[in-house]
Amino acid sequence: MSIRITNAAQDQPLPGDLAIWVFIMAELLVFALFFMVFAWVKHQHLLQFQTLQLQLHRTWGLVNTLLLLSGSYAMAEAAHRQAMGRNRSEVLIALVIALAVGTGFILMKLHEFSVDIRTGLTLSSSLFATFYWCMTFFHFMHVLLGLTIIAVVTCKITSSDLPRDYSGVDTVASYWHMVDLVWLILFLQLYVLI
Repeated sequence: MSIRITNAAQDQPLPGDLAIWVFIMAELLVFALFFMVFAWVKHQHLLQFQTLQLQLHRTWGLVNTLLLLSGSYAMAEAAHRQAMGRNRSEVLIALVIALAVGTGFILMKLHEFSVDIRTGLTLSSSLFATFYWCMTFFHFMHVLLGLTIIAVVTCKITSSDLPRDYSGVDTVASYWHMVDLVWLILFLQLYVLI
């Protein structure tokens, strides 16, 4: 089932399945609450938050941002290539690239998490650390879910003849773009805005 958005130029469906859009809206609401509470608590404990934010690895955060944005581009390419009726291998290449850079994000974040723990930035070490761990780990789990869905869609495309209107690529692309959007806000709140 797809949602139709009508504009003056044309009647164009919202990409993906209706269920993913309900899920995306619910997840964006949860993350928005996280972001608002973080901003309010940071305002109350500004010096502590600023001091601890400076201890985060900004370069790693930037690399992770570039990885996720690359994955988002690959997912957009996969959806576009499928919509244009390109051959299956072109869609698969874009999906595999998204899987690779998403896996790169996971590996980089696991490394960052291990360094954080070794340097004493643990869930209970400070109020800032609690927010850092809750928000980044929650996002990390969303990336894992996205990678799982991309892998399932990739397997489905390789193993069967799909109807022309198969919405799996659009559905996972929509979800992946939400994951990227959330990371951009997390990156700004945690690593950039001191």
